[in-house]
Amino acid sequence: RGSGVGSRGDSLAYKRNLLADQLDGLPDTEVVDVGCGDLEVTRNLQLSQYIGLDVSEAALGIAREKRPDWEFRHIRRSSDIPTADYLICLDVLIHQPDERSFLELVARLASATKHCLIVSGYDSPPEFTSQLTRYYEPLSAALHRTDAFTKIDQIGKYRDTVVLRAVKRAEYE
Repeated sequence: RGSGVGSRGDSLAYKRNLLADQLDGLPDTEVVDVGCGDLEVTRNLQLSQYIGLDVSEAALGIAREKRPDWEFRHIRRSSDIPTADYLICLDVLIHQPDERSFLELVARLASATKHCLIVSGYDSPPEFTSQLTRYYEPLSAALHRTDAFTKIDQIGKYRDTVVLRAVKRAEYE
């Protein structure tokens, strides 16, 4: 498997439905998926301009088999994230090893988003913790501080994780 437990079972179905509601009416929109993993969450989306990014070559190999019509790239740094109309970043920020990495990734997501960012993370200290997850500050506060978005709304929640939709321009609300 290329993705963790948060990309299986009920959480998987929830995230698939949430993203379909947000993106399925936008077939010609540029979408970059930061942390695409093995593509379990996004593979059924009807998108023609999709780029999946991940730090795991193994996960990208699985993703390429599932959607050979999409583009996939191995990335090492947040600066490797290309700009796009829509950015997706689910279950990545909770795994940042330190606060600096967390803030750098939030800043890069904000600058790489042309119109809308769909991102998940913690908006309060999580009830369930592990050696793989970290909380530094509310995700909504970090996004607001970038001053890049005109509107930031919570569109979903699973386990301790919120999903936020951050819009840059009013015409995309």
